[in-house]
Amino acid sequence: MDNFLYANDISPPCRAVLMVAKESKMDYKLREVKQEDQKYIAEPFLKIIPARKILSMVDYGFTLWDSHAIISYLADEFANRLALYPKELQKRAEVIQCFIFNASVLSPALKRAVRPVLTGERTSILKEDIDACKDAFSQLDKLLEDTKWLVQYETYTVADICCVATISSASVLVDVNQYPNIKAWMKCCEEEIPSYKEFNEPGLKKFHALLAPALSNS
Repeated sequence: MDNFLYANDISPPCRAVLMVAKESKMDYKLREVKQEDQKYIAEPFLKIIPARKILSMVDYGFTLWDSHAIISYLADEFANRLALYPKELQKRAEVIQCFIFNASVLSPALKRAVRPVLTGERTSILKEDIDACKDAFSQLDKLLEDTKWLVQYETYTVADICCVATISSASVLVDVNQYPNIKAWMKCCEEEIPSYKEFNEPGLKKFHALLAPALSNS
């Protein structure tokens, strides 16, 4: 039995997992799951992803399907290779806090704006949905005051990897120049996270290209 990652790099959570997998030097087989391919919500795939999500990891029979859970698992399993998930209790709590912020604020705002377009329900993005993204950006910009990384640690952590995958995607909807702390942080992520260019940028370009027609209609 092998290690598998089921993913599509258009998805921000998938990109975050792929970045951490690269950083951890995890040996895995990638199986691309296309969003339009309905097989990912049919048997036997539901046994792997009961929540009907594109992303999943199968590690020698052990299955996880949430990006934050997968990242936490990889960071612990490959702790000797990956020093981006602090062991010190308070720093780790800060990382988990950022995971929750990403899952409860950043990602929902982005999904609310883009999901109807990606599923074909709408051909434009609603102003109120863009405003929700702006509110999420404002909260993150405040969190990044006086700090280079989300967690005040000697380097970036998996918290930065998770959140930058989301924020870089949402940047197609929001003018990052209006949020100087986010702009500086994104630049650091692009330049200092080795896996960023290989695993975030390609999918990010596809994501932005998919939304371009809807933005022109908005």
